[in-house]
Amino acid sequence: MAQYECMLAGLPELHYDDNKSKLTLGAFIEEFNYYGSASDKKLIESFYLAYDNQNLLQFFRDREAAFNPLGVYSHHDIETLWESLKQEEQFDQSKYRPYIIDFVKAVVEPSEERSALSTEDQLASAYYNENIKNRNTFISHWFRFNLNIVNIFVALNCRKYGLEPAQYIVGNNAIAKKLRTSTARDFGVSGLFEPYAEVAKIWEEPDFMQREKKLDMLRWNYITEASLPYLFSIEKVFTYLIQLSILNRWAILDIESGNHKFKTMVHQLSTDAGLTNEFLTRK
Repeated sequence: MAQYECMLAGLPELHYDDNKSKLTLGAFIEEFNYYGSASDKKLIESFYLAYDNQNLLQFFRDREAAFNPLGVYSHHDIETLWESLKQEEQFDQSKYRPYIIDFVKAVVEPSEERSALSTEDQLASAYYNENIKNRNTFISHWFRFNLNIVNIFVALNCRKYGLEPAQYIVGNNAIAKKLRTSTARDFGVSGLFEPYAEVAKIWEEPDFMQREKKLDMLRWNYITEASLPYLFSIEKVFTYLIQLSILNRWAILDIESGNHKFKTMVHQLSTDAGLTNEFLTRK
């Protein structure tokens, strides 16, 4: 019997057109923690770190602010890291992801070299850079795919509004580098990223909510197809998590409140990665 056969068999089936989510992200991680190995828990954590990005940014705005419980690190964990770095005291570095330590250290000891990116996008960039190096190729490819979609949207918006893309493109993969500098119609990336034409077509969709729906459908189809070779494995668990996060994203939307509330939600949860760039939600 495969490691996660019992777990996956006991979870509700997910379909993109489900009107409401059948499971919360919190309930999912509780279920997974019962079955998951220590090494696989680290892999699944890579998704939930997006909530730590939000918590970190909130912590440095308001030290007493409550944390989103979906994050990997508690308020005490981050406060301990913050105080240890400030006081130059020893702490358990193995407990924290390297990019989290680096980000807090940069706040404690700001560099004289000014970054072109906002604080939020510096954190998002570090998050993606670390997860693209994930030891699990399937998960690494997912983060690369999602990063490419986000950056293509940002680059197209920068071109439309006459903005400098280097101030908004995050990550350091080959496509991010081309999007920062290329003046070609397709930024020179269509040969590197097969779905470029589809992403660009979605970007042209005038209705904001339809555009987001189509993007999520693209994500859903990508990870569903990529997971086909796997059976009851951690890759299948991660696929379920991504699909669940997409359904949860739409389930929390009150349709009657219109685009304003939806844009606020996307600003807070942008691409499940902590991105807060306004050009992800503006056309």
